[in-house]
Amino acid sequence: MLLHRWFLGWLLGIGCLVSACGTSTTAKTVVTVTAGPTATPTLAPTFTPSTTAPIRLPFIYQRHHKAVTSLAWSPDGTRIATGDDNARVDVWEARTGSPILTYTGHRIVQGGGVFVLAWSPDGTRLASGGIDATVQVWDAHTGAQLVKYTQHRATVLGVAWSPDGKRIASGSDDGTVHIWDAQSGTQIMKYTAHHDAVKQVTWSPNGQRIASASRDHTIQVWNAATGKTILTLSDPDEPFFAVAWSPDGAHLAGATGYDDICCSDQVTVGKVIIWNAASGTPERTYSAHTSQLFALAWSPDGHKLASGGDDKTVRVWNAATGMTLGIYRGHTNTVWGINWSPDGQRLASASQDGTAQIWQIGD
Repeated sequence: MLLHRWFLGWLLGIGCLVSACGTSTTAKTVVTVTAGPTATPTLAPTFTPSTTAPIRLPFIYQRHHKAVTSLAWSPDGTRIATGDDNARVDVWEARTGSPILTYTGHRIVQGGGVFVLAWSPDGTRLASGGIDATVQVWDAHTGAQLVKYTQHRATVLGVAWSPDGKRIASGSDDGTVHIWDAQSGTQIMKYTAHHDAVKQVTWSPNGQRIASASRDHTIQVWNAATGKTILTLSDPDEPFFAVAWSPDGAHLAGATGYDDICCSDQVTVGKVIIWNAASGTPERTYSAHTSQLFALAWSPDGHKLASGGDDKTVRVWNAATGMTLGIYRGHTNTVWGINWSPDGQRLASASQDGTAQIWQIGD
């Protein structure tokens, strides 16, 4: 299973965003907030090209640092949800880092917790999936559980809302993708074309197609209404752990890495491949990372991609040219998740080091 955790590197690192040529920028401050009602902000130096200080949120539960395994920015940009290795979800105020609510509906299972989070398009609900093989939909303001989906047989690593907010697609280590009604939890369809674990799922912006990334070395693109496979995108060398649709629906990006069951002793360089989403023609490969990748996200304007993984960095790059625009080195361990703010000015990254860090990327 991909997300078997190793509890390393709990020290809180200080990061910098540097340009591709390595030019340094003006020193700023970063706010550090510990979890819990007695959290007190402290100041620490960092570097950023922005005039706005980024926020850093180290998560400390029961006096222990836990890996932050997932995160998601609310559609209006005011809140961030984070999930951890202790099956806990926290919702934070994005500007100040103040805790809003904690959700603990998932069962604690040794080896992991909440691995995926997704806000409903209207921002009123959150869906969370994890190692307990469930997807839970809950009220984003009160924390009340609304739906609990229990049809998967293994860890859930991918959850995505349809653009109209009526359906949810969930992908699992059981090798299937399920589409189900977001209000009732009734299963609508089961997609079974993959031959190994499904690591991520995403709807096309128009809601007509779904792309699912799998450890079987493929990304399958299929009709969301009929389940018919439209395209199979593959890589002969490495499995896919992340997939992201460009905001205009014209391109798909997939991120690769090694399979931790079969190949964990191999040195591998994760890469991002961009395809034409209509024809399946590969258009570009980005391979600047030094290890496997687990996180991938398009900027809201579709001009940039952000990628992160086992080399502890987040790289921001031009989606059209493949040029590296910046490297964020704030984490001290694997980066599991990346999410852009809705205005495209900030990135949030979740890491095995026990922190979720929000940072300004500049122009």
